[in-house]
This record gives sequence, C-alpha cells and structure tokens, in this order.
Amino acid sequence: MKPIIQTIIIASELVMLIIQPAHAQLDSIWSAAYGSPKGTIAQTAYQTPDGGLLVAGSEFVEGSNWESNLVRFSATGELAWSVVYTAPFDDWPRVILPWYNGGYMIFGESTSYTAEHNTGIYALCVANDGDLRWSKAYTGSDELDVAAVVMDEHYDYYVLGSVNHRNSEGARLQFDARITKISADGDSLWTRDFGNEDDNIMKDGIRTCDGGIAMVGYEQIRGDTMDTQQIEFLKFDREANLQWRKIYPSYGAHQSGTGLLQLEDGGYLIIAKTWPGTGYNIDGLILRVDANGDSLFSTTVGGEGPDYIESVIHDGNGGYLIYGYYGWELGRFDYWTIQMNADFELGSEKMYGGFRHEMLHDALLLRDGSIILAGQTHTFGGADVFHPRGWLVRMGYPQSVDQPTVKRNNGALALTSAYPNPFNSATSADYTSPLDAPVTATLVDISGRELTSWTGLQAGQGRIVVNGSNLPAGEYWLKVDQDGRSATTKVVLVR
Repeated sequence: MKPIIQTIIIASELVMLIIQPAHAQLDSIWSAAYGSPKGTIAQTAYQTPDGGLLVAGSEFVEGSNWESNLVRFSATGELAWSVVYTAPFDDWPRVILPWYNGGYMIFGESTSYTAEHNTGIYALCVANDGDLRWSKAYTGSDELDVAAVVMDEHYDYYVLGSVNHRNSEGARLQFDARITKISADGDSLWTRDFGNEDDNIMKDGIRTCDGGIAMVGYEQIRGDTMDTQQIEFLKFDREANLQWRKIYPSYGAHQSGTGLLQLEDGGYLIIAKTWPGTGYNIDGLILRVDANGDSLFSTTVGGEGPDYIESVIHDGNGGYLIYGYYGWELGRFDYWTIQMNADFELGSEKMYGGFRHEMLHDALLLRDGSIILAGQTHTFGGADVFHPRGWLVRMGYPQSVDQPTVKRNNGALALTSAYPNPFNSATSADYTSPLDAPVTATLVDISGRELTSWTGLQAGQGRIVVNGSNLPAGEYWLKVDQDGRSATTKVVLVR
C-alpha cells in the first residue's frame, strides 16, 4: 500500500498526518517529553492500579553509560518521579511486569556483568515508589538478547529471546532461540535453546491462550551469499517444549518477524519488516496465520523509504493497532500507527512527529480504551539531533465511540485487568482503594452465581489471586467492593 498523505497541524510543533480514514479513528489526547539533557529513551510502559503510568527506559549519564530509568506519570501526563538505577556499563530495560509481593519487575539487557561486556539478562525488583529491592544478572560467555518476558500463574517469568554462542576465544558461532525461566524471587530455574544449522533470532514473544508460549523472529540462512532472512514462528506448550515451527519463505526478499498477537479464534497476527536484497525501501508486512501457523493472508504497508512496524496490540474498539515509525527524506522518522478493524481491513494511518525524528518503541492499551505510545523524540522537550528525550503520546477515541472500560461507580476504587488473561489455572488482578475501610472481593459466573469470596482485604493496594483449578472453562467476573463502591473485571478460563 502506497498511501496519499494529507498534513494537518494540531499543535504549535506536533504534526499529525492522517492517511485513508475508514472506521472509528484514534486521536491524540496529550503528549509529554521528558528526560536528561544527555539523552533519554522510553522503551516500555505499564499501567498502575490507580490509572497512572510507569515508563522504563534508558538515561545517558556521565561516564558514557546508558542506565536503567523508571519514570512515574499521572493518568494525565504529569511527571511524578524519576529513578535511575546505576550499573558499571550500559543497561536497556525491555519489560515491566508485576511482582507477587507488590511492586514490579523490570527485565532487560546489560553489558555490566561480564568481563567481556557481552550482553546479558538482568532483573530489577522495585517497590511501588521505585525504590530498588534487589537486582540480579543472568550471564555467561554468550551474548543474550531479550525479545519479551511473560509471566505464568505462579509469578514465574520466562525470558524469551536469542543467544549468540561464542567459542573459547570469544568468536561468534551461531544464534539460537532461547527461553530462560526465572522464579518469582529471581532464581534462574532453567535455560533451553532451540535452533538448527542456520541462525535463529527471535524478536517478540507472548503467552498463548492455552498457557503455552509463542515466539516470532527470523531464520538467517548461513552460507547464503544474500544472507537471506525468513520469518520464523515457534510454538511451545506450557512446559516450554517445542510443538511446531513454521518458516514463511520470503521469495527473494528479506523478511523479519518483529511482533506477535494472538487472536480470539486462536490464530495470530505476525508483524514483520520486508525489504529487497538491495536498497532502503523497507516496508511493513502484516501476516495472518491460523492456530497451527498456516498462512491465511498477508499485506504490506509503507511508503518509498525505510518504514518500520514494530508490533500490534488490540485497539480498544474491537480491532487492532499496528505501530512503528515511518521514514521520510534525510533520515527523519515519525511515530506511525495503523488501525485494522475486526475484519482485518486496514483503516486510518497516523504519524506523530516534528521537524527532526521520532522513533516509537512500545504501545499499551489502557483500561479506559485509550492507548499510550512510548519512544524517543529528537524534536520536543529540549531534545536535539544527538540527545533524544523520552516521548509519550496518549491516543483515544471521540466521546461518541463506546469504549470497553473497567466497570466502576466512581474513581475511588480501581481494579486492573487480570494477568494472565485468558488463564489456565490461576490469574491475578491488583486493586487500589484510597479509603481506610475493609475491602471484599467475589468471583461470579456469567449467571451471577457467587463462586469464591475474599473478606478483610487490606485497604490501599493489594492483589487478588484467582485459582481456577476447580472451575470449568468459561467467562467469569471478579468484583471488589469497599464502602458502597465497586469495580469489576472479566477473566476467561481456558483448558
């Protein structure tokens, strides 16, 4: 698709480009640039139980190092606090997930923990106010890349990515896909590699509705003079045993999977980049496959330059939002989003940016149906061509569009969406209750029949764990109550 572009100025500096409007369109609500004059990059975002935001990324500090940075924002974009976690060399956070005892886990890549400064995995366990509880590194003689981290019902973590094997002299040998399981307390439980005679490099991964794991990336054919890259898709069961592997031939072009989302029918959307053997015309590729990984259809998006789509999320209106950054002349990029409806028809495309370049790294669907875009700007907030700032853009729908929100009677009591959801045996949700009064919770089925209850829960912040081992598969509602106020969220149990 080679779109015609129409330009609309929506702020004194921020420019939004709208392409081919079709169904209900997301609009910009607010944007916020932040960070150090030396440079800051936002890598990933997470919504807190009270509706605020945590953004993890890297901040450049004296000594030529990129350090882990965690920033707290209100729901309206005001910066509340910022913490930098120092280490000897460069750290790059990738994922924020909840921790079982309150607070959060941050996972990423680091060059700080081996003598050779090879990239390894690290984890930071932080309190709700950002204070560091503990940190651990998971390294070896090989280089490790973190593509994604998922969590199971026991609050164990699975780090998904790739390993670059090296020999005793440090020379690179071969890339394999890798899964590392880490306990809730940060202990490394096991590591498993998956590969063949070629290089297998993973770029994204998810927890699937059957409790398993799926990973997407690319296979690079060793010995091929073109270094051909083909999309590779790996599906694992709940014990991380490989169930099947799919390769999607690129037929002369290079194609690399970058993002993955499971659909309600059990199939998947694979997001990829595609480009010819020569030149810089990089386009996005959207590939829909069924539950067994068999291809159903594909389409390309992009213009004449290098255009990168990173991944895909639900758009809060029954469809999907594909995101990345769009390339213009002179190496300039803008945030780039594409909406796709429930019938997989492409709709509105939008770009957000200024006169330099902006690069979008993550998108997060919030509980009210709006979306946060997180990345870096070289235009706003005092940034320049050499020193980026972190940049957030919040997108939402016009008020006339009904949104799927968490049900609550006012803002005093909040309940997050459950994670994981759908779930196989257990799931959990966090609540926030600013009143000093007891909290109760109930789990009901779709007929309204009460199945489980919790009483005497602490006021403030807490976590409710739902054990589904004795329940049939189906839809349920988790409800919390406090002093006449209530909040609910839906959970889905699968077998």
